[in-house]
Amino acid sequence: MSEHRWGVRTSVSIDGTAVFVAQDEDIDKLKQRIERAAETTGRFVEFTAAGGSEVRALVGRGSRVIIITHHGPTPELEPIGLPTFGEWDL
Repeated sequence: MSEHRWGVRTSVSIDGTAVFVAQDEDIDKLKQRIERAAETTGRFVEFTAAGGSEVRALVGRGSRVIIITHHGPTPELEPIGLPTFGEWDL
């Protein structure tokens, strides 16, 4: 059984892949970078995920991005489960 802590966690989902964002990441600035990238045909947006992993996501006009701030009990974070190369829909 996983242990829960009370807190605030923000997750970003880009084209269906969700990642918890590092606690010290400025969400408003991240949102602005995503908005600027979405105005283009494609630009990489970089941010730090919870646990210290560096995320670089290609965001463009057709990208679907959802930012959710979770308040309350949060489960221990699981490692980022990104698909292997063969499973990407390119």
